[in-house]
Amino acid sequence: MQATSGPVIWQRETALENVLGQEKTLHKLVELILQRLPELQKALQTAFKNNDLPQIEFHAHSIKGSSGQVYCKKLQEAASNLEALAKAGNLEGARDLEDYFNNCCEEVLEVFSKELHNHPANSKTG
Repeated sequence: MQATSGPVIWQRETALENVLGQEKTLHKLVELILQRLPELQKALQTAFKNNDLPQIEFHAHSIKGSSGQVYCKKLQEAASNLEALAKAGNLEGARDLEDYFNNCCEEVLEVFSKELHNHPANSKTG
């Protein structure tokens, strides 16, 4: 059972409804996030290393949009907060959120990897 103290990592049923129940479409989106999120995470780490607030804001915004599209609300919220801090010029605040943000990314990657392993989209249902 999922704890209710904070945002859920992934709202699978809502994401599935959003793609009109098409499992294959959902899995394509999941695969895309699995491919793209580590790249964006790496780019964000480089931006942090370079104290580059505009790039932190840019990559956080990209992750916010991608995670929102597939209903990963916890990551979307963390990315939104990171984006806002970067936009406000608050590098220290953004750095304070960096570990939590990276943990949210790792949670999504783990959940999505399990999703593809446990629910292969090989069937003709989508």
